[in-house]
Amino acid sequence: MEQANIRLNKPLLAITLGVWLYSIAALLLPESIAYSSVFQGVFIFLMVAHAVECIIYRRILKKPLEYLWVMVCGVVFIRAKQKYLFKKKKLA
Repeated sequence: MEQANIRLNKPLLAITLGVWLYSIAALLLPESIAYSSVFQGVFIFLMVAHAVECIIYRRILKKPLEYLWVMVCGVVFIRAKQKYLFKKKKLA
C-alpha cells in the first residue's frame, strides 16, 4: 500500500487544534476557563459535526487513522484528501 502525500493547510489546522484544546479545557476546568459554557457547546458541536463528516465521507476514508484526522480537523483533511485523490486519478 502506498503512502498518501496529503498536505494539510497548516494555519487552519493550528486554529482547529487550538479550538479543540480550549474546548477540552473548558470541559475539564470550567471554573478557570473564560466563556467555558460557550466552549462546552463548541465541543459538542465539533464532536457531532465531525462524526457526521465521517459518515458522509466514508467512501473516501480508507484507514482508521484517516477517520481520526477527520475527527480532529474535519473539512481541512477532507479537502486535502479529495485534492490528493483528484491528482492521483488525473495522473493515472
